[in-house]
Amino acid sequence: TASATASASVAPAPSSSTCTASSAERSGFDIARAIVRTEGVRGLWRGVGPTLLYFGPNSAVWWLTHETAKSSIGQRAKCAADHPAVLTLSGALAGLNATLATNPLDVVKTRMQCAEAPTSAMRVVRGVMREAGWSGFYAGVIPRLWAAVPRSIFAVLAYEQSVALCRVSNTRDASEQG
Repeated sequence: TASATASASVAPAPSSSTCTASSAERSGFDIARAIVRTEGVRGLWRGVGPTLLYFGPNSAVWWLTHETAKSSIGQRAKCAADHPAVLTLSGALAGLNATLATNPLDVVKTRMQCAEAPTSAMRVVRGVMREAGWSGFYAGVIPRLWAAVPRSIFAVLAYEQSVALCRVSNTRDASEQG
């Protein structure tokens, strides 16, 4: 997907910004310089594997939830599936479900990116289990939800409006040709 391609090409940005949040006294540039100094340029892409693996399940859960909820809510409310209230609810549910389903992958990715030295995903998983058990994979879920749900609502509204505009344009083009 476009998100996965973008993440692979700009992996240093998420890696250093994620770690900046846990090291408030250092800038992203300071962290990036330290990574390059100790691990080389390749170290800037630490955690890109889990990031890419995160996008598939996240996108699948998001789209499945959005499309299913849009149809179901529209039928139950007896209104069109493209009604803004229906789309707002389907977007919120999509963001909620995708975040809850993929938070464990996000925890692993973040820990890999912020580790003092390169580490494997399996080592991170074992460390989370040892430190906090299964609940450790939901660390940070509330802030992620606060970001993901509104972003998801706006994404759904923008996407569905764009689709509607394309339909209008295609209908207009077809009538002019016919």
